[in-house]
Amino acid sequence: MKTTKQLVLVTLLIISSSFAIAQTNTLDAQTNLNQIGTLTPNTVGALGFDNRYEGVKGSPFLFEEWIPCEIYLENGTEYKEGLKLNYNAENDEIHLLSPNKTVRILYSTQIKKFVATGNSGAALFVRFKPTELGLKEGRELFCEVLYDGETKLVKKTNVIYKKANYEGAYAQGKTYDEYQKTDKLYIKTKNGYEKIGLSKGAVMKLFPEKKSELKGYFKKLGKGIDTEKELVEALIFIES
Repeated sequence: MKTTKQLVLVTLLIISSSFAIAQTNTLDAQTNLNQIGTLTPNTVGALGFDNRYEGVKGSPFLFEEWIPCEIYLENGTEYKEGLKLNYNAENDEIHLLSPNKTVRILYSTQIKKFVATGNSGAALFVRFKPTELGLKEGRELFCEVLYDGETKLVKKTNVIYKKANYEGAYAQGKTYDEYQKTDKLYIKTKNGYEKIGLSKGAVMKLFPEKKSELKGYFKKLGKGIDTEKELVEALIFIES
């Protein structure tokens, strides 16, 4: 009889232990699931997949599509029909799409200027040596002519490639590579080309002899200069 009681007691202990173990395993599994839900690739001890990288944004090209163009070479040859181009502003290269859909990269030294005609109208681009704009020596480049009067105003679009930066202790959280575009304006004065900003102060500094007239102009305008168009309009006023 005693033996029977002992067997029953042992059986109950085994069942209780099994239930406790099962309950503990269930809790551990749930805890693990909860923890997995909060894991990141940077979590200590975590084995995860880093899927934050978003690819590349932007483009090294000036235009979003191939643009009808006219090309004028240094030797006087002109091409005006059936051509489309795009300008690689990162490497200062002209990419030409011919009527048979082949793409060629043209040497800038062969080209004097080109006209690109997009949705916003025709834009003239002229070749410059970097030193003409006060830049260090390098490959020749093309600038868009914004104003061509007694004073000349040109724009150079620069493109740089920035890689993603989201790994490591000092990461910036930037999860994509990007082509970043910046525009710089240059105005031709008696001393050659120099950089100019979009502000009425910059204009008045370059034309001190017109200071009185420019004060009246900006007072009537009721604002300063915020856009390229407003800068061009100020130059037209100066030369009127």
